[in-house]
Amino acid sequence: MMKNKYTFWKLINEYIIKIPIIQRDYAQGRKENKIENIRNIFLDTLYEMIHSSDKTIDLDFIYGSEINNSEGKILTPLDGQQRLTTLFLLHWYLALKDGKLNDTVKETLKRFTYETRISSRDFCEKIITEDITFKKEDKLSDIIEDYAWFFLSWKKDPTIQSMLVMMDAIHNKFHSSEDFFEKLIDNENKPITFQFLKLDNFGLTDTLYIKMNARGKALSDFENFKAKFEPYLSVDMKSKLDNSWTDLFWKHRDDKSNKIDERFLIFFQNITLNLYLSISDKKENEDINEIDIFSIYEKVYSNTLNVELVSNILDYLYNNQTSRYFYLFENFIKDKTSRWDIVSFHALTLGIANQNDLDNWMRVSLNLINNTRIELSKDLVNSINSLDKLFINANGDIHQYLINDTFKTSMFNREQVDEEQIKVKLINDDIQDWKSAILKYENHEYFKGQVCFLLRLSRFKLDKFIEYGDKCTLLFNQNILNHSEFIFQRALLNHYDYTPNAGSSNYTFCVSDLALRSKIDNWRKVLNNKKSLVSLEKLLKEVTVSDIEKSLYTIINSSIVSDWREYFIKDKQFIGYCKRKQFRYYSKKEIYPLHKERMNGKHLELYSYIFYINNIEGKSFVPFDKPYYLESTSWGLSSIRFDWKYNEIDYFVDIEFKYESDDYSISFFCDEGMPSNIIDIVEKIGFVSITDIDDDSSYFEVVNIKEKKLMHRFADLSNALEKV
Repeated sequence: MMKNKYTFWKLINEYIIKIPIIQRDYAQGRKENKIENIRNIFLDTLYEMIHSSDKTIDLDFIYGSEINNSEGKILTPLDGQQRLTTLFLLHWYLALKDGKLNDTVKETLKRFTYETRISSRDFCEKIITEDITFKKEDKLSDIIEDYAWFFLSWKKDPTIQSMLVMMDAIHNKFHSSEDFFEKLIDNENKPITFQFLKLDNFGLTDTLYIKMNARGKALSDFENFKAKFEPYLSVDMKSKLDNSWTDLFWKHRDDKSNKIDERFLIFFQNITLNLYLSISDKKENEDINEIDIFSIYEKVYSNTLNVELVSNILDYLYNNQTSRYFYLFENFIKDKTSRWDIVSFHALTLGIANQNDLDNWMRVSLNLINNTRIELSKDLVNSINSLDKLFINANGDIHQYLINDTFKTSMFNREQVDEEQIKVKLINDDIQDWKSAILKYENHEYFKGQVCFLLRLSRFKLDKFIEYGDKCTLLFNQNILNHSEFIFQRALLNHYDYTPNAGSSNYTFCVSDLALRSKIDNWRKVLNNKKSLVSLEKLLKEVTVSDIEKSLYTIINSSIVSDWREYFIKDKQFIGYCKRKQFRYYSKKEIYPLHKERMNGKHLELYSYIFYINNIEGKSFVPFDKPYYLESTSWGLSSIRFDWKYNEIDYFVDIEFKYESDDYSISFFCDEGMPSNIIDIVEKIGFVSITDIDDDSSYFEVVNIKEKKLMHRFADLSNALEKV
């Protein structure tokens, strides 16, 4: 048995890698929550290794047997199929994204193949050989599935489906990387390696495979951790571990197994990590996704203060299960715990050490956490460290510390810090009842602690703060934000084009998701814009708390806006068409409501669709079949379409708006040679043959038709054809 350190690029250049039929399907791309967490952690780690020129990770052992035949040296992996497939996809993606997928790289990648199914093997070959283009904002799997070479039957292949999920995960993580492919295959600084063990004189039989992969029943992870943790506990704590603390977790036991082990383990994994981050320097914690609870428990719990801290938080939770903060514990022990959940629970862990200031501490710290993007591993580390510093410096009085204006942070949102300092001064002055008003609006599900826009609108007058706060509480309720007729958006549009830029020439009427990133990219852009706030204040003066919906409808129905906004205000279907609330705006005459987010998806052309609604929809035009609006699914123009069948030939009429000249065109065409009698008819009424079409006798057009004359020109055509 020979062992060597390899990179994937070295291995695939040395061997043709064939995943054997007896191996299980590729599983790292499965959609289960647990696997998704593992996948994201793994990719986070790979990203950091490639990004940092001085770091490397060894992915442990990969076993395989070598066979020499006419194809060359063939490696049949015995163990390591999952890692090899992920590395194959990562190399392919980075080569494609960086423009390095040349013929040499393609031939190298084609040396990796799957034998589980022919479809899996063909799929691997296709993604290498076919031209695939995508953008950062694309979902890569959707792009691939849209290509003509992608067979529908492939959607039933579990390996291919897992690969597509992994591709999306890789794209989400690596889409902004630069020159990572060259770094990945660098033979000097090797970011990702593994130990390759070649099994000499072994054939890969089913029996050998089964023996190598056999698993006996072992202690669970929780049982292992409990055995290691208990020696650090006092007799009283050991008793609680098997009694009161067990009762605490019982309500959250697994429904199927009726066990609490999984919840207990998640709790200890997360709190042990938090404590570890608190006592370790930042440099150690840059690779937190690799931190294993079993490798750090001794360092954490050899400090008796940490053992007492865990005991105190569990006692607090057991004795305060109706506390307003108990939900933080419930989020902390979920299968999929967000980084916000982890940091928020750390705030509670710190806060119970001084319960006299608990409410003030939790209000400020949760406001900071909920309004700061905590998405990367380093964000989690910095958030934990920043909370620790804030708690120490506050010295039991967070309000007084903020009033002193000495709080400095590189992690938490600076604007939110400034807001907290302003609110604390208002609360502590207590000239008027600012505290109850601030708490009321902070707790709104959409504002989540950020109410600076209300302070600006009210100009720090309490009566106005309450008036506007009560109205905004209703306007930003999910029932209004997601109203089926978009009454808030349309009413606000009446006062001002509030729509923020959503990238490139896209603008948004604002989606109303409660996720922080969505709020930042949508309504918070509106609430932090001075002109939009002026318009919002005008609207607030017009609406009443007693009947907010009626007030909004009144604004909509009395609107006298006469620019492009008029159509979105008066007709709910235009915003309704925009499923992701986005439209493309190039100029006041070139506007495209988007069904999703891109022009290569379904979209409308605004003015031709308005004409269709007002003049065509629901009406009959002899000799044509029922007209319809033809949405564009590419950069081609959308149009009003009429169909006519005559003498077994299908004819079509398209009415299109031309934004360059602010007028319309009518085209008349068929997909085969047009008979001379039909040509004579359309030419007599002014239609001109388009000579740059392959068959110039099959496509005729009239251009530069002003809207007032459009129906007359169309009537000329319909009347002439009716007489045939």
